[in-house]
Amino acid sequence: MKKITIALVVVLLAVAVFTFVRTWGERSMALEQENVRQAPSATPATGPPEFGEKFAERSAVDTATAGAGDRNEHPAPLPDGELSVVVVDGASGERASDVLVRAQVAYAGHRTWHEARTDPSGAARFSFAQTVTVCCVHVPPVPTRVEVEEWMQEALEPGEKREVTVTLRAGYTLTGHVVDAVGQGLPDAEVLAWCGMYKKGDLPHRTTVTAADGSFLLEHLGPRFVAVARKEGLACVEGLRGELKADTQLPGLEIRMGPARTLRGTVLSPDRHPIADADVSVTNGLNSTSTLDATPTPGVSRFKGGDAVTTSGADGRFLLEGLPAVNALLHVKAAPFLTYSQYHPVGGPPVEVVLDPGLTLVGRVVDAAAKPAKGARVRSGTSTMVCDEDGRFEVSGMIDRGDPPPYLYVLHDGHAVELVQPVRPGPGRGEFLKIQLKPERVLAGRVVDDEGSGVEGVEVWIEGDREFDPGFTHARRSTWEWRAGIDTATTDATGAFRFANLYDGGFLVHAVSPEDGRSTIDRRTSAGDENVELVLNRAAYRKVVLAGTVRDAATNEPVKAFTITPFVNGKGQHHHKLEDVEGRFEVAGLKAGEIAILFKAPRYASYRIPSREYSIGEHELDVWLKLARTLRLRVVDEDGKPHSNGRVRVLDADGQELSFELAGIPRTSASLQGAPLVLPGLPEGLVTVRVSLGHVEKSLAVDLHLVGDEDVEFVIPRKRFADVSVTVLLIEGDLTEAEVRRAWDEALTKNDFTWLMNRVNAGDLSLPEQPFLVEATQYGQHVAQLKIEPLAGGSFSAETCTLPEGEVSIEVQGVGIQKAVMHFEVIAGEKYQHLLLLLRSE
Repeated sequence: MKKITIALVVVLLAVAVFTFVRTWGERSMALEQENVRQAPSATPATGPPEFGEKFAERSAVDTATAGAGDRNEHPAPLPDGELSVVVVDGASGERASDVLVRAQVAYAGHRTWHEARTDPSGAARFSFAQTVTVCCVHVPPVPTRVEVEEWMQEALEPGEKREVTVTLRAGYTLTGHVVDAVGQGLPDAEVLAWCGMYKKGDLPHRTTVTAADGSFLLEHLGPRFVAVARKEGLACVEGLRGELKADTQLPGLEIRMGPARTLRGTVLSPDRHPIADADVSVTNGLNSTSTLDATPTPGVSRFKGGDAVTTSGADGRFLLEGLPAVNALLHVKAAPFLTYSQYHPVGGPPVEVVLDPGLTLVGRVVDAAAKPAKGARVRSGTSTMVCDEDGRFEVSGMIDRGDPPPYLYVLHDGHAVELVQPVRPGPGRGEFLKIQLKPERVLAGRVVDDEGSGVEGVEVWIEGDREFDPGFTHARRSTWEWRAGIDTATTDATGAFRFANLYDGGFLVHAVSPEDGRSTIDRRTSAGDENVELVLNRAAYRKVVLAGTVRDAATNEPVKAFTITPFVNGKGQHHHKLEDVEGRFEVAGLKAGEIAILFKAPRYASYRIPSREYSIGEHELDVWLKLARTLRLRVVDEDGKPHSNGRVRVLDADGQELSFELAGIPRTSASLQGAPLVLPGLPEGLVTVRVSLGHVEKSLAVDLHLVGDEDVEFVIPRKRFADVSVTVLLIEGDLTEAEVRRAWDEALTKNDFTWLMNRVNAGDLSLPEQPFLVEATQYGQHVAQLKIEPLAGGSFSAETCTLPEGEVSIEVQGVGIQKAVMHFEVIAGEKYQHLLLLLRSE
């Protein structure tokens, strides 16, 4: 009887343990599905209320639990990790107190900002209860000092103390003019400038007022900046933006203003009822990447001004004021309608905005047992619907652009995520979609250290074998679980992780290194495996390692500060900002495969190592950087008039395209628009400038050692054209091509085609009876195409086209004739040219 009682107790205990573990796992899964993320505490930084609370709560539980039993098994918790940011004034060398400092840290794949002010010793202090990765330290601008931004990837563990020193700089001086629509200087205009990025409503960091001639000077600006102007009755038509590298004393920088106008209108539903509280806005051109925005000053570009926001009233009406008289892109948002975006002239008649309800899709979801999936979540785009008691759903506001086709996915407790692409919504209800879910598969395991102990707070993410087309690319593969937001987890106190709602198939499991927040330990497995073990081993993290030295190409001296960006299989990875007195670098943790590497350093031209295959292991690279030079290029014709509608590329000695920055964006080509081009960031030394003008391509060798700040003028005579009449004859008999051409030339001279007509009547020559194509090319580029139809009435006249001067290649092909290629010299200036194509029948 005692044995039976003991056995029953053991069974009950086992059931209790199993129930607790399962309940805890389900609770963890629910937390993940609701995107409840635990994050480390940070003191005295500000942050979400949950910061610190959950960890303090768990620590208390851990301490209470440790009270029972042998305390040697539960060592005292480590003190918080501490980050100290010391702020030093670059002019005086003294530490600065009461300065706001912001620190960005990453924990479990999520980045958050924390704030603190420097104390009398000049240090701002942040503390974190868990291991975090310090990503960035940022000091906003102060009255006579510009912002400082230091990017890094440094792990900070409990008990560890780390100090980062940042230096405040005075910044740069921006000079220019505020002008009106005709280029006249505007006195007493207020110039407002921001260091870094600008959002409407932000207070300006720097202000000044223009002099009588419209000139202005702004000090302590940069390195990034945005500048606009303000004056009563006027609106800012064009502002300035960019990144300053030196005091901008070059002429030509202008902020343009024009008369202020209004944009008014009404927001209506499809049945023409007014819509209240719609968000209405006009945005400026700060996000433009057009090469037309470039200015003569390297790093500085223009942008179209004018931004305003409002909401529609009860009658649906809106009014946007203070805008320049341009075609403005108007945005209107009001649920559940599609966002309206269309250009309208500011100052024109009132706009009537009729919102589009979009397309609708209806359907029914059943579970693995073919029963209605009540409560299943169906999501498409930004719309989420919950299935009713019968499993039915209706998604509205959908868009079908064709490429990529629309899609939706379904999440339901205990079932695998299901994604359907394409779906076919319609203006009514579209097709009725039936979806049956499959049972979920779970993937779980632990992350442990070299000694087998679980590691808490490690980000783990997965990649399955089912992908879809979202219409854009990103750093990770577009898998079903990524789209559903169930591809990331964080290890608990025992190092355990768990993924639910997965489908059958293979998965790659990645554990992110707590040291740098980038490198991963990888394991391939299948859904259903709940015993995955990932060992945090530094050697395994390293994978492909790039190591070497960066030196000055002219002096062979080490470059002490630089940034390395690897591109693995075409996708850019993290920027590695490095400093080393000997110019040494090491970048580890890259996946094996095709890797291209970009090197950047202040004052130097960027250098790219072309993509090639790298295997696991260390690869030694020695890199020599050349000082950056700016090419100021004028492309003109023989009369000194600028060319437009062309493209410019710059090649190095090996014929590889070089990149330069326009409007702050790296480019490998620029458009000719009539104005001189300013191409900064090119390597000093000999380069080749290649200009393409329509079908003409010309090259010019330029030594950037010798150019300095002078303009380089590239003279390319304008291409001339001639009208050409194309006639086709088929040689049927024994006539030679030379005989026919002599007869043709004589007929043109005398305007007498009798001999040729006699040969046609005799059957020695014939006119085409089937249509065929004539393709004209020059220097390998297409210049014209003609379709020759059968000629009527024995006429020799055919098609007429315009061809560029010079040698043109003519290719003829059609039914019943031999394919032929001929060459013809087009002479510009002649009023009319005749081209005879002689072919033979097959």
